Amino acid sequence: MKKIKPASYWEKKGNKVKCLLCPNNCIISDSKTGKCSVRINVGGVLYSLTDGHYVSEAIDPIEKKPLYNFHRGDLVYSIGTAGCNLTCLFCQNYQLVSLPTQFINNFQTSDKNIVDRAIESKCKGIAFTYNEPTMNYEQMYRIAKLAKEKGLYTVAVSNGYLNEGPMKEITEVIDAWNIDLKGISEDFYKNICGGRPGPVIRNIQIANEKSHVEVTFLLIDEINSKDEEIDELARNLLKINPNISLHISRYFPNKKMNIPATKLETMKRAYDISKNHLNNVYLGNLTSAELSFIDIDYQ
Repeated sequence: MKKIKPASYWEKKGNKVKCLLCPNNCIISDSKTGKCSVRINVGGVLYSLTDGHYVSEAIDPIEKKPLYNFHRGDLVYSIGTAGCNLTCLFCQNYQLVSLPTQFINNFQTSDKNIVDRAIESKCKGIAFTYNEPTMNYEQMYRIAKLAKEKGLYTVAVSNGYLNEGPMKEITEVIDAWNIDLKGISEDFYKNICGGRPGPVIRNIQIANEKSHVEVTFLLIDEINSKDEEIDELARNLLKINPNISLHISRYFPNKKMNIPATKLETMKRAYDISKNHLNNVYLGNLTSAELSFIDIDYQ
């Protein structure tokens, strides 16, 4: 018990607790975790299992996040841990997201340690990424605040599935976001991801008011690739900011979803539809040869 720290954003419900961090609003029994698997009720108090335990680190080009219009050419110190509050069937990081607590506990990482390593690595910023970073909300906030005090900028690569209060608070210490907007359909979010699109769109708006924002959309043939859905997604972003960068990323089979990779013609059509509304649209997970083949040149 000494290794875990109290969490924020929760309320007591008898001998249970209600987590208020994200729209799942999990009601958690004693000794159980919420949907994210990393916030646990111990004796009527909500604790974080990942605070102090970042398990993955790397030095990445900022474009890899992807962020194409924020400090281009910089290296960022990327960190991640376990936990996610969505259950996407196509998850690309499921092995990290679902790491067992016993493994996480082998990694002890203080806030100062991480900021110091970023500076020593000659990185210009710190990126919270790989898993859903906001599930380690408390340490993420502290590290971001300390990083900014030391002259680093901060980046979050997130599914954007937070409640409004926590989102507004964390945006105060995050300089740039890449938010995954996984689709626009209620059915898609519910059946494929275990969530809703509304909170994500609202949080893109909140982030846009204080930070630089780019959006990633993983395009999957016959799942979220209807022309009208892509058009609606782009129109929603247009209402927020016509200059938001939209990264349309090609899906490849992974985890529990084994349908074929997204067709190149589907990628091209989504690009053309989105460009009718947005100034900055990019295609991801394609080779240079594939981009050339479908006649995309935005460099």
